[in-house]
Amino acid sequence: MKSMISAALVVASFGIASAQSSLQVASMDSVVRGNSYSSGQLTGHINLRNTSSSSKDYYARRAKVGSSAVVDSNYFCWDLCYPTWSSNSMGTVTIPAGGVANDFSCYIYLKAAGLTGVDTIWYTFKNAADANDTLRVGVAWELSTTFSLDEAITGATVWADANGQLRAETAPWMEDVTEVLVYDVLGRETARYTGVQALLNGVALPGSGWYTVRFASSSAVLCTEKVVVR
Repeated sequence: MKSMISAALVVASFGIASAQSSLQVASMDSVVRGNSYSSGQLTGHINLRNTSSSSKDYYARRAKVGSSAVVDSNYFCWDLCYPTWSSNSMGTVTIPAGGVANDFSCYIYLKAAGLTGVDTIWYTFKNAADANDTLRVGVAWELSTTFSLDEAITGATVWADANGQLRAETAPWMEDVTEVLVYDVLGRETARYTGVQALLNGVALPGSGWYTVRFASSSAVLCTEKVVVR
């Protein structure tokens, strides 16, 4: 089947930045595809690089929501995860000079099963110290009833056991995972593992708190999960 995404992909693949922008997209999910019969929620990621010579703090804002009948509601995570009715982050994420922030993830809920269509949701990242220093990035969401289940990657079952060890349940798509990265609530990387075997056996976390676990292939982030260790 010919993809409906051609026009949306051209638009969504590039951030629209001012001439003074200190940010650029390091990597992102330009298009997130899902089977509307099997996917109730879809996840996208935008990783941002600070190209300037100094550390900067950035806000995130949901700038525009697509108008098709595909998306029921949506939300995003930056310094925190915000509810569907909130379009602006309350806090900032600090990105050091030349550094990359992996903190941003975005999510949509589908209106109903069996839908076909495309929505594009735009996000703006703004330097807290300079309102003219912004980057606007679009993520396209394409739903079809013909996409295979492999194209509509489902969430991973990740949890912390009674001993505070991080564990994961295996899934077919994990065969493509080359790295698993763990970040604390401040976005600092606390652990990195090659493949998923370590998580299947259980690995110790630094302590109690809220962690983000990212499963990545050689070319993209495949899945992001949140884990709370008490």
